[in-house]
Amino acid sequence: MTSNKKRKILVVDDVEQNRMILSEILKDDYTVIEADDGDVCLKKLREDKDIILVLLDIVMPKMDGFQVLREMSKDKELQHKSVIITTADRAIDAEIRALRDGAVDFLEKPYNSDIVKCRVDNIVTRIVLESEILEEKLDLANERLAAMVDLIPDGIAIFDYYESGRVDLGYYNEYFANIFNITRSIADTEKISFESLNQLFELDLIYPGDRSHLEEKVKKCIDDSGTLTCQFRIKRNGAFSWVRMSMITFLGSNGVCRCHVLFSDISSEKDREEQITDALNKLRYVTRHDKLTQIYNRETFCASTDKLLSVNPSVKYSIIMWDIKNFKVINELFGSDKGDKILILIADTLKSLVGNNGIYGRMESDKFVVCIPASLCDINSIINKMDMTLNSANIVDYNLKIFAGIYNIINDEKIFAGIYNIINDEKIPIDQMCDRANMALKSAKRDYVNRYSYYDSEMRKMVMEEELILNDMDTALQNQQFKVCYQPIFSVTSGKPIAAEALVRWMHPDRGVISPQKFITVFENNKFITKLDWCVLEEVCKFQKKRLDAGKVMLPISVNFSRLDCYKPMICENVLGLIEQYGLSPDMIKIEITETAYTMDKEQIIDVTNKFRSYGFQVLMDDFGSGYSSLNTLKDVNIDILKIDKRFIDDIEDSDKAGAIVSSVVRMARLIGMDIIAEGVETQYQKDFLRGIGCDTIQGYFYSKPLFENEFNEVIDKYSKLPIDKCVSDIRANDLNVESIWSGNKEVDALFGGLIGAMGMYELNPNGVLEIIRVNDGYYDLFGSSPGSVYSDLGLSFSRLEDESKDLLLNACSRAKYENQIINVELKKYHEDGHLMWLSCRVKHIGKSDNRDLFYILINDITEQKMRDTSRQISVYADMFKSFFNEIFEINTINKTVTVMYTDGRIGFETGMKFDIDTFMNFCRSNLADPKDYSSLDKNIKQSFENAPVFVDTYKVLDIDGNARWYECRVLKVNGSDLGIYLCCSADITEEKNIALSKENMRIAEHVNEEKKRLFAVLSRLNICVFELDLKNDVFIMDEQTEYEFNNFFGDICSISGFVNKTFGEDKNAFDSYLSKVKNGIFDSGITVRILMNSGEYGWFKLDTVRQTEKGEVKKIIGTIQKVDESLTDDIRIIREKEQLVSMLNSMQFGVGIFEYDSDSLVPKFYNNRLRELLEIFDGSVYTSSPYVNDLLVYISNVCGKYVNDKNGVNINLSEEHEYKCRDGSKAYANLSITIISFSKNKMVVYCVIDDITNRIEAENKFKEQGYVNSILVETSEYIILDYNAVTKSLTISMPVRDGKRKEYEYKDINSLSSVGWVYPEYLESIDELLFRENYSEDKKDDSIELLANIGGCGYRWHQAVFHYVPDSENKIVRVIGRISDIQIKKERELALSNALNEREKLLEKAEIDSVTGLLNRLTTEECIENKLSKIKSESAFVVYDIDNYEDINADLGHIKAEDYLKKVASVFEDSFRHGDIIGRMDSDVFVAFLTDVKAKDGVYNKVGKTMAKICLVSEEFGFGKMGTVSAGIAFSPDNGVDFMTLYKKANMALCKAKKSGGNSYTIYSEV
Repeated sequence: MTSNKKRKILVVDDVEQNRMILSEILKDDYTVIEADDGDVCLKKLREDKDIILVLLDIVMPKMDGFQVLREMSKDKELQHKSVIITTADRAIDAEIRALRDGAVDFLEKPYNSDIVKCRVDNIVTRIVLESEILEEKLDLANERLAAMVDLIPDGIAIFDYYESGRVDLGYYNEYFANIFNITRSIADTEKISFESLNQLFELDLIYPGDRSHLEEKVKKCIDDSGTLTCQFRIKRNGAFSWVRMSMITFLGSNGVCRCHVLFSDISSEKDREEQITDALNKLRYVTRHDKLTQIYNRETFCASTDKLLSVNPSVKYSIIMWDIKNFKVINELFGSDKGDKILILIADTLKSLVGNNGIYGRMESDKFVVCIPASLCDINSIINKMDMTLNSANIVDYNLKIFAGIYNIINDEKIFAGIYNIINDEKIPIDQMCDRANMALKSAKRDYVNRYSYYDSEMRKMVMEEELILNDMDTALQNQQFKVCYQPIFSVTSGKPIAAEALVRWMHPDRGVISPQKFITVFENNKFITKLDWCVLEEVCKFQKKRLDAGKVMLPISVNFSRLDCYKPMICENVLGLIEQYGLSPDMIKIEITETAYTMDKEQIIDVTNKFRSYGFQVLMDDFGSGYSSLNTLKDVNIDILKIDKRFIDDIEDSDKAGAIVSSVVRMARLIGMDIIAEGVETQYQKDFLRGIGCDTIQGYFYSKPLFENEFNEVIDKYSKLPIDKCVSDIRANDLNVESIWSGNKEVDALFGGLIGAMGMYELNPNGVLEIIRVNDGYYDLFGSSPGSVYSDLGLSFSRLEDESKDLLLNACSRAKYENQIINVELKKYHEDGHLMWLSCRVKHIGKSDNRDLFYILINDITEQKMRDTSRQISVYADMFKSFFNEIFEINTINKTVTVMYTDGRIGFETGMKFDIDTFMNFCRSNLADPKDYSSLDKNIKQSFENAPVFVDTYKVLDIDGNARWYECRVLKVNGSDLGIYLCCSADITEEKNIALSKENMRIAEHVNEEKKRLFAVLSRLNICVFELDLKNDVFIMDEQTEYEFNNFFGDICSISGFVNKTFGEDKNAFDSYLSKVKNGIFDSGITVRILMNSGEYGWFKLDTVRQTEKGEVKKIIGTIQKVDESLTDDIRIIREKEQLVSMLNSMQFGVGIFEYDSDSLVPKFYNNRLRELLEIFDGSVYTSSPYVNDLLVYISNVCGKYVNDKNGVNINLSEEHEYKCRDGSKAYANLSITIISFSKNKMVVYCVIDDITNRIEAENKFKEQGYVNSILVETSEYIILDYNAVTKSLTISMPVRDGKRKEYEYKDINSLSSVGWVYPEYLESIDELLFRENYSEDKKDDSIELLANIGGCGYRWHQAVFHYVPDSENKIVRVIGRISDIQIKKERELALSNALNEREKLLEKAEIDSVTGLLNRLTTEECIENKLSKIKSESAFVVYDIDNYEDINADLGHIKAEDYLKKVASVFEDSFRHGDIIGRMDSDVFVAFLTDVKAKDGVYNKVGKTMAKICLVSEEFGFGKMGTVSAGIAFSPDNGVDFMTLYKKANMALCKAKKSGGNSYTIYSEV
């Protein structure tokens, strides 16, 4: 026994005697316990755990031994007990049954004491040893576990929980003890008991708010024998710390609940969570609130208002939109910081007014919005408080002192409100509600009296009306519901219609006639007006075409054009094209443009009107007096007719002022040569009044209402049949006293001299000469002249006029006289400084004086317009010529500049380059290949700039690669060339030049042949072909007749080199040597060579030189050529066949050698070119003795010696691989194929073929070297290995399976992994491209891809495939080795990380980015620029942009489309600036660009100008044309400041100056 301690044995037998016998035998060594039946046995075993062995009788009355064994096997506590069966009948079946049920041995009755002792001792010893071994293992495991647990920075505890509530703590680590203040040592082996869980966990230490929550969860986990994870706070070191508890409960073997608990300190984790949560909350706040005012931004306001309305459906709310009138003026005059303070005050006021009763926010710039219950909307009270807020901005003393005008401006500022009462059953977006409030706001701002306005039923009706119009307009246009009618325009003098205006009526099928007043404005706002105007124009053209075809009288008809039409590109050209399409002339259509259009975009409208007039159209200014146009506008605008607005005509009967104004307008128009039409004339009084003040042309209901086509036709036809009224007299003066009117009168002098523009009085004398009587000051200013110079030639108006213009002027005067009309004519006249001017003149005949006709002429300078038109025309020509020329230049002889319009870049030009004349000439000279062309080039360029530019010349030019090419340059005269602008075009004619030179050479050859014809005719009789060699020009000339006689042996040979090329290869050296002697004057008897004939065969010919053609230097040779005698043909044939064989062998890609072996001597006879390369023989001799050749010779000699004794005539073939050394010492490998032909005993001919296999051998060696490593990697890795053989197109896939083994799959003739089946379809094409790649690249030795694959039927998971490529000598991939690894866990981690950071990144971006444009917002822009300024030392530029007229654009588009417009503008900024530049949005239409590392300020100006031009294109795209222009202010750092605010203020000051000067320009701060 291993221990002296007595072990307990249980003896179970129903016979007491048997129990006593066993007890007696065992009592000395064991403690024997007895049981008389099975039930007692089981009971004692359960009560006494120390019983280690049971002696069990099988046959017992109540429960036999087999039943006891079965019950023990069911009990986990008893199933490990050892049992020995005692029985008197040891039947085999019973023994097997007992052993199966768990018995370990048998004792037979009667008992043998020695056997009993031995068997019991053996089993007990084994049990004790096993128990000791198990305890040792358990102790070791516990030690390891304890060591591991000590390393875990968490608290661990194991305890039993009893129904009574008692807790026995069986195990805990030090960390747990520290948490719950348990002081007993971790080495204590006894359990620590606690009366309850509360005592164990010391609930007093747990945060009060977590206690009940924790107790409930723990109790439920114990009751359910489940799991629990929770977090709570516990007091440690005087402060609460966060703890995470993970708990597992289960029922132990003793029926008691066993609990395993893990406690982790998560305080730092919680701190991080709180920091992240706090940061996210801050970011959410930033993205939801306006950064300046800290109230809701637009997005948050709309979302919060939508929620408010849905939560309170029964409450009526109002949305109030606030706007500070002229707020932009405050920013411009006092700076944005003052404006910001006002905005913050407004926001604070809204916060105090609204509180929790509603929602408030800042929409943009100075617009605020509020949503409050309608019951609280005391608008007057709110406005008063808002006024007080504005006034409070003036309370600060320093404001009064520094900003003197700020008070009045701010006192004058009024807050206007637009109110929209929300109707709950209207399911419209909050954005649309705000738009309606904004509509009411606009109404209030227009009122000038009321400070607020409600969105009421009238506005609603107007909106609904607009929606109906918008919904029906396209259908109306398609269904021709718009009908054109014509209102005649009458001459009061004649009483007849002389013109008409085309008007439009909407004939709606359901709503009847819709007035233009209802739909015109709507159409202008959404740009549909341009379609309608075009439709009206086309209907008018159709009408005029009908009358033209019918031969009826036609009246000119004016068509109204919207200002939006004027923004359309090519509008004038399109109109002209349309009327020409109908066969009409421009005088049959007039163009009406309203006065207000000129005030919105003056320059654009002026450009369009000038172009219309240049095409022959008359232009009318409609509704004059309805807008705000000034007399200065009339000075600048070239129009033909002024139409007085109806509102003036309506008032002339009741208002003397109205009559005086109309009279003044008529008188002014007559003075400046404009015709007048009075609109809206309805009474006899109005007609008589107008006639009395000299207005003869009237339109209105007095004469006719607007008429539809049939009615208008009747009116025209009716009046065209009436005779002219005889009593109508000529109102022109017949006998004017010019002297009394135009001289000696100070008032007249002052009036005439002060008239705006250039004008003059002229007299036509009987000799047809037009003389100047009087000109005004504008005339002198226009031509730079003085009275002395004007009247020096007796006042002749022809002075400085071009000849052609003189005739045009006389013709215009004649027409003005006889047609009684103002005649427009364009003339060319030279300025006093000599430059040519284009003039637009309006000529009017005003009467006679002493039988001399007097004329009044109004003169406008249209040179700049002509220049612009010419430049545009030049651009058109340049676009047209791009396909014909390689370079196109614009030559401006006025500015002495050359501009590159187009280039293909071949000779170094770049499109857009601009040169002065000297720079251009130097650039051109540097590109000339021949210096002789310098003088010609200089002459032509100077000629171009001296107004005689048209020339064509050819030059040889060097391209950018240094190649000489021929260029033809020509200067073209185009429309506008009389203004000194020309096109210079150059074309690459290299190919044409080469062809021409070839033709010239042929012509020379023919000429020489003709000269030598007689000589050749004589010599041809001698059967000798005569030729001439021109050594200088490389020309070969042969007699054609002799050539024909020799069956055209040689064909067309024109050059010596061509003749040499026809010479057989091996004869060329001899022939070249012969020609060299000829050139040096040494003449041999001749040479016989083989020459290629037309038949394709070589023939033998003898060449002789006859004489030297020139004395001294040999330049030309005359010689003869004669075919060799036919007797030599057999020898020639043999030689030729040998040469053909040699040629064939030389063309082979492998080495070929021929040797002779005779009596132990091997002699090489022939090496082909490839063998020479392989053996490195390049000196021309095939018999060179070198180590490399000797290696081969020795090897072949040994092979021959091996077979020397073989029988004659035996052929031997063998092939093997051979290694030899190269010159640099490296190894090379060749496959030698040797054929030996034996002619005699000792004489052989050896043919050797050598193929270089070095690359293949090296590749195989490389694979062999890596083979072992690869096999190890494959066997030990979890990778899937792919091995693709590109030669056999076979793929082997090796995949890991169980127990570290691998399984291989092989695929034949594969070209896609689709046949494998586990690649996700989306990635199949990409992985196929990598695996089956054909061409090898050094920078792509390896490649990889990540893909989804379903490998092993586990579903699609992420994998990474990496491929290595093996090339052959031609860089073709012959093998691909790939490995595929599972990266699903990596991808899941990446995804989890991405999701965790996603919201934070989005919020950060939203906090920094402007939500509309995607640019940096205001605060972020300021921070970034300030940070950049603190780091950089180089010069930088600060640019502030402002969109002109943005309020009008926003009003027309609505805020949604206006945001689209701003996004497009933002994209222009992003595309225009560099990556390192900073771009941000400061306000609704204010942007900032900060450019670093400025090299030259001109580059900044150029960048700013281009950006502004691109934004104008965006405006045109949205239909606003040049109304959406941009102004900019520029400041530079460090010159103008080194911090953001200083630079912003100064750039803003420059911006203000640019806007005050009319906008659409930029200003630099240094110019302010």
